Order: sequence, then structure tokens, then C-alpha cells
Amino acid sequence: MTTSRRVAERKVERFEKNITKRGSVPETTTDLIPTLFQIIRTATSGGGMA
Repeated sequence: MTTSRRVAERKVERFEKNITKRGSVPETTTDLIPTLFQIIRTATSGGGMA
């Protein structure tokens, strides 16, 4: 295998890994999103706190 072909295959491999990763969000992040929205909603509505 020539060097340029090896380099090209490595680039393709890296590109394909990025494509498969795209759109996947870590589990912990998805758990935090509803909590963040609740905090923002509470803060903007006054929250009922004195």
C-alpha cells in the first residue's frame, strides 16, 4: 500500500467516525436539560419565592 493511499484511508476513517458521532449526546447531558428548563422557567416566572 502506498503512503498516500494509507493517509487517504486514515482520513476517511476519521471522517466516518465523526459522522457516526454526530448527533449523539452523552446520557448525562440529556438528563440535565429538563432540569435546566425548569430552573429557567422558575426564574423567569418569579418562582414564588419572597
